[in-house]
Amino acid sequence: MNIRKLALALFFIAQGTHASEGFVRTGESGNLFLYTTAENILGKSVVYQFDDGKAVRCCATAVVGEQAALEENEFLSDEFSMKDVHKYALKAAPPKSDWLPFVGIAVIAATESPKSRGTGLDVKEMAGTSSIRTCISSEGIHLIKRTKGKLRSHLYMGLGYEVEPTCTAKDLQ
Repeated sequence: MNIRKLALALFFIAQGTHASEGFVRTGESGNLFLYTTAENILGKSVVYQFDDGKAVRCCATAVVGEQAALEENEFLSDEFSMKDVHKYALKAAPPKSDWLPFVGIAVIAATESPKSRGTGLDVKEMAGTSSIRTCISSEGIHLIKRTKGKLRSHLYMGLGYEVEPTCTAKDLQ
């Protein structure tokens, strides 16, 4: 095999080993929505945290559906790379419990199932294991991804009301 073909093969393998992350949120109708900076993900698989009424669990699976418009009261931002945040409907089995308002972590196109650690997820990627965590500031939720301690992603979802913060200064560095 020549070098060009080998490089091309490695490129396509690497493309398949990069997972993207985002928020998953249950809508009032029980529908699931994904908020992410990832594009061209229609039909991709997603694993996500869910609340079973007793605790946050990992992981359920869904498929990315059509892109949806952000509602007027939804404020999301990419605090790391300033990319646009997109909203997608998720195709998944209906929840087994009564509807609960919930925001959790979603991982798109993971090659291995994420491992739950505390309230976050660890995801194996080519660059190493990435740690994806959430914390709460006074008015919103932060989703922070680090690989080998280096910040890789930071999404923010405004809640529109004040809440008790859990984020530390170190979380937001």
